[in-house]
Amino acid sequence: MLQSFKAQNFRCFQELDLTDLRRINIVVGKNASGKTALLEAIRLALGATPSVAVSLNQYRGITFFPVPPNREQFEAQWNSYFFKFDSESIVSTECKDSDGHTANLRMYYDKERAITPIQQQQTALITTILPLCFERVDFSGQASKLYASIHPQGQGLNLEAGVELGLATEFFASSWFLNPAQNAQWFSQLSLDNREKELVEAVRSEFGPLISDLSVLALNPYGGSVYATVPFLTSKIPLSLVSSGINKFFTILAALLFRRGGVVLVDEIENGLYFERMPAFWKTILRLAKQYNTQVFASTHSNECLQSLLPTIKEHEDDFTLLRAERNNGTSSIIPVKGQFFESGLEQQFELR
Repeated sequence: MLQSFKAQNFRCFQELDLTDLRRINIVVGKNASGKTALLEAIRLALGATPSVAVSLNQYRGITFFPVPPNREQFEAQWNSYFFKFDSESIVSTECKDSDGHTANLRMYYDKERAITPIQQQQTALITTILPLCFERVDFSGQASKLYASIHPQGQGLNLEAGVELGLATEFFASSWFLNPAQNAQWFSQLSLDNREKELVEAVRSEFGPLISDLSVLALNPYGGSVYATVPFLTSKIPLSLVSSGINKFFTILAALLFRRGGVVLVDEIENGLYFERMPAFWKTILRLAKQYNTQVFASTHSNECLQSLLPTIKEHEDDFTLLRAERNNGTSSIIPVKGQFFESGLEQQFELR
């Protein structure tokens, strides 16, 4: 579990220093205040690979990449990670876990590794690319470097592969689409480990009249799906057809179990969930997060979502913190609010969003 997190020159954060992080960390703030950027910073810091950076850009809709690219086009894929798009700066992060171990990332354009790709067309302009370096130190102190560059022939991105820095991490963007094959894979693995009953019971206890059981079926060559047994239907149906909200409920809980000992990041967690389900949802999230030693960072715009936390916070205020994102003069900051004050603000119905 992360005890503290630091970042410099990442997106809208010039300097970020968060301490005393808790099991459940709720991120609030106005649009463009830095809520999503905070979740992305943690994801990038724990992943620290070029492929993670690419996936975060894809969630943001940054997918265009001309072939072959010139230097400006290559750097346009990455410059949004740098504070105020300053590509001369260095993005840096530091994660400290509850055992006092730290992991670090420095991300920068490496001028000493410049590459001039071979042009396939004589009319193409010759250009030199500065690879993006991911200089990493994992929680055990092992140092390494990975690079995002282009292929020597100039044909597309060349992303060096590497293991993430130590904590299993799952990131759900606000634009994320539920992946039936991924859910099936998670559920199958949990079943192999005899851990699926916890997940089935959580869904059944909340949606019992609709769902009596869950199973994985592979009815096509493209992978399996999680199917639900619905009492009033004669055949099982994909969980996504029962309800997109129930499917999201299942997916987040499955991530808590599957990413045991890790971190789950959810942007706009309230989307698709009916407000009357939220108190039980939070109670289940905390119970499973504690049982499987998983940490949660979740953003929300919803006052109903925040108010639904109150029953759980009342009993477990030390497991919660509120992280309020604010932006002034183009720079974002995070104001932490401890669980007891978070609870008091909810009770007095202060505007916390």
